Amino acid sequence: MSNQRAQLSRLCEQLDNVLALNSCGGFTTGGTVGPQRITLYFQPRHYVRLSSVYQNYAAIAQALRVDGLKIERGELGIEISFDNPQQAGIAIPLFNQVIDAKWEEVRI
Repeated sequence: MSNQRAQLSRLCEQLDNVLALNSCGGFTTGGTVGPQRITLYFQPRHYVRLSSVYQNYAAIAQALRVDGLKIERGELGIEISFDNPQQAGIAIPLFNQVIDAKWEEVRI
């Protein structure tokens, strides 16, 4: 758990730094680390437009060391999401296996 918190903190700090260097004032309010994607929430200053964040796409991707980003306006400000470099697979059992397992539990 603390590893994900440290990773998220490092990514937020890098995002803040690169946007501040490119005249996009604001701060990262947090984010989520999922098994497939990471999303950072950036709260821009009142004078920063979404288009100015888009213009810094390459600088943000380089600072975060990712190949592709998705930048969009969300409920919590500007959402910057990208693939988790340490992707973990999600195991979803087949429906029949779940039913068979439940049936075995009932018969025993």
